[in-house]
Amino acid sequence: MQKLKTIFLIIVKMTVTIASVLVLSSCTVTNCKPDTSQPGVLSNDVQARLDDLKKDSTLKTVKVFKLDGSLQCNQGNPISLETMKSELTGIKIVSSEKRHDGMMRIQVCGQPTGQCNIFEIAESDLEAAKAKGFKIWKQN
Repeated sequence: MQKLKTIFLIIVKMTVTIASVLVLSSCTVTNCKPDTSQPGVLSNDVQARLDDLKKDSTLKTVKVFKLDGSLQCNQGNPISLETMKSELTGIKIVSSEKRHDGMMRIQVCGQPTGQCNIFEIAESDLEAAKAKGFKIWKQN
């Protein structure tokens, strides 16, 4: 009787362990919460236009950026891509995206978040963009 009790406890422990591992690993195998925002992913029509522009091998581009003005703890007023795009009047914009600058930041309310508005422009327009306060984006 004691042996049956021991065997039963071992089977119960193994079942609980296996069930726990399966439940905890389920989100690593499939995406439990799909990310609908997908920063950096372009819509089909924008991607097609970008592909057309890049087919022109004479067009050399460079990426420029500015911080979007967002501050930690939901302070500040983040500037949207569309709003900041208006600062680049007269400059041909090939693509745009919002990304983090990848820098570590102190976690203090009111400090910049590091979110940037990035614009891919013709290399010939770089000086004009710099004059408007944009900097060269050196990351991929």
